[in-house]
Amino acid sequence: MKNSLFILLLIILFSCDNRPVKSQKEILTETTKATVLKAFNAQMAGEIEVMKSQLAEEFTFVLMGQLDISKTYS
Repeated sequence: MKNSLFILLLIILFSCDNRPVKSQKEILTETTKATVLKAFNAQMAGEIEVMKSQLAEEFTFVLMGQLDISKTYS
């Protein structure tokens, strides 16, 4: 009887998973945050190729103003 209770207790302890389960939205949010931070940090460090690798193919940047460099970049 003691063996049965001990085995049952072990099964209960090992089958309980205390890690929280993340939703798809949380996973997507974390992935997006990591991508944005990687691109931002690369830009701040001057690693332009790393930054470009994090952007989508259809990414467009518009630099507003009246400077010579003001235009739409694709």
